[in-house]
Amino acid sequence: GQAAAAAMLACNREKRYTTTLDIFEALRAAASDAPPSVAFAGGGDDGDGAKRDAWKEEPFRSAYVFNAALDAMRRLHRPTDAAELLQAMRRVHGVAPDHASFGIALASAREAGDARLFLELLRTLCAEAGGRRGEAGGRRDLLVSDRLHSELIAGLGFFGEPRRALRLLSQLLDTDLPLSSAVFNRALKVVGRSAERRPLALRLVAIGSERSAWGAAADSEPPFVWAPEAARLDARAFWTGPPLTAALAFWLRELAARYPPSGASPPPQSAALVVSDGARAGGSDAEAEARLEYVSLDLSSHGVVHATLPAGEAYASDALAPPGGLTLLLDVPSALAAGRQLAASVQEPPRSARLDALLGGDDVAADELDHSLDALLGSLAPRDVWVSHKRRDEARRRARGRAALLERGLLPDDRLLSEESAAAAFDSAAERKAAPGSRSRWPAPLPDGRVPWSTPRESDARPRDNVFRAAPSRRRAV
Repeated sequence: GQAAAAAMLACNREKRYTTTLDIFEALRAAASDAPPSVAFAGGGDDGDGAKRDAWKEEPFRSAYVFNAALDAMRRLHRPTDAAELLQAMRRVHGVAPDHASFGIALASAREAGDARLFLELLRTLCAEAGGRRGEAGGRRDLLVSDRLHSELIAGLGFFGEPRRALRLLSQLLDTDLPLSSAVFNRALKVVGRSAERRPLALRLVAIGSERSAWGAAADSEPPFVWAPEAARLDARAFWTGPPLTAALAFWLRELAARYPPSGASPPPQSAALVVSDGARAGGSDAEAEARLEYVSLDLSSHGVVHATLPAGEAYASDALAPPGGLTLLLDVPSALAAGRQLAASVQEPPRSARLDALLGGDDVAADELDHSLDALLGSLAPRDVWVSHKRRDEARRRARGRAALLERGLLPDDRLLSEESAAAAFDSAAERKAAPGSRSRWPAPLPDGRVPWSTPRESDARPRDNVFRAAPSRRRAV
């Protein structure tokens, strides 16, 4: 059973979605005679130890297995089947859907353009979230990160409900929870790149910067850098399209504001825009080149003179261009002129105004759906859970960035790796032991073949009373 569950995830990675569903049906048939003993809330991210490992004993009664089947249905463009399976998880199989279950089903409805199905799933989500608020017994909350909000914002914007999408984001901004760049990228795509909505787009970029949502794609440095020797926009965290356009306009405007014509501080000596890492892991050079062309056209529309920097060339400042990245060198006078023109043409909205109100919507709950969306605030997990999930996502993002550099034969420069990212590369005991120059504190086996728990060495600073002596051990002898 456990092997079959792992095989489903492997088949999805290999894009063998039909095989995934065949395995799922086999698991469902095998478990049809065994009634569920407990409803598992997820794959172990937030449950206690018993629930975390329960899927290994009963793989069909785990959200892991159902999420793999839901993802296969999404990839096969079967949104109705995905919605039916989601609604049957708790009612028929006794498995509580988690945030990933709803995210996959909502994305499937959005990609199919089925507004009725998306609204039905949204109501199911609100009902599930409301039920969890009243549950006892240590059940974890449904909303453990902003991933589900990100999908809701994307879907509401896609189906012509930008006011509700920004209303959801405003609710998150009223909390102190850490937010990722994805939720702001989704909101910026909803806002679009029209001139009348540019003030709102710039406000979103500013709020994301204040909340530390934006980050570089391969390291932890901030995306906006204004230094005397070099000004830089690391745009790798901004998606191609309206998010990238808004980030560029925000950076140009801030650059002009920091270096006015009559200011005491001289303008920076150089300016650079980091477009991408080049070929992403699993991507292609064509995607990176298309993104570079998009940025180049955007800069030309602002009248900014620019040129592409050759990859791998050495520069005066490490912050100017990361190794292997596609970077544009900007003409500083034309960038300052474009920023001043943007500042003159864009009227800053009042900071007290809610985001959804800036679209012309009413600032009160207008109907039952708005009330349901407002009720989602009661299902937010505690802050420490959100922090944990965000750290995991950032670790995965850094790993993807390193994988892209390694795939292209470009090793990251040690000077660009922070202590945190360097330590993350050795986050397991096996990796630390295999690292060059490392030496285990544990001694070699004794002459008679027995392995002691521990013996003191000259380098061991612990007192002798705190060291287990070498002695026969039944555990070791077995």
